[in-house]
Amino acid sequence: MVVYYKSHSGYVRTNNEDYYIVYRNDNNSGIFIIADGMGGHVSGEVASYLASTCLFNYLITKLEYNKNIEELLYNSFIWTNEFLNNFIEKNIEYSSMGTTLLCAIIINDDIYIANVGDSRAYFYNGYQLYQVTEDHSLVYQMYKNGDISKEQIEIHPQKNIITQAIGLTKDLKVDIYKLSFLSDDNLLLLCTDGLTNMLNDEYIEKIISNSKIDNLTDDLIEEALRKGGKDNISVISVKK
Repeated sequence: MVVYYKSHSGYVRTNNEDYYIVYRNDNNSGIFIIADGMGGHVSGEVASYLASTCLFNYLITKLEYNKNIEELLYNSFIWTNEFLNNFIEKNIEYSSMGTTLLCAIIINDDIYIANVGDSRAYFYNGYQLYQVTEDHSLVYQMYKNGDISKEQIEIHPQKNIITQAIGLTKDLKVDIYKLSFLSDDNLLLLCTDGLTNMLNDEYIEKIISNSKIDNLTDDLIEEALRKGGKDNISVISVKK
């Protein structure tokens, strides 16, 4: 398993509210986390950092002793959300902060993913890219309800309104997914919306199919910057 990762603040923001953690304990397993904070001033940076580190610490202490990884992931997100909510209650200056949170645990060929918000996990099977996670956003819900097309999601004026985030609600909905690496050309991609707001799925697929794995993360971020780089951009790519 090879992993490449990078983050860029983009060309509009002076600070980077994204945060990621990459951890591998051997060649076949690891924990990969991406968070995109929000809340104004430095609150977004605080939210993404606190949520990522809280989640990682919970997982790293319990992963070895848990066989039900999906249940562990769910519980870890609930724990992290409670932690951030408690932090906000005690620190009123951070009352408006929250963060997306996306985590993948890989054990041998199995991939377990948990998600809250609109950061995304993609899977490339060697010839086609598909989005694993569903965005917790207003426009994605409109798309699921049949009110708008998938193409309209990209240009909708309310596309940045998310419906779920760590720290913004106590009634958290966590999506859990399981998939597997089936061959050596499979690839898992985790990213914040700084990438997907600049590049659509077809463009991302084209870059993946034409890039070597050691250049892929750089190629994706450089192309998002070339398209405008209007937000922080973070990418983790994992290849079997």
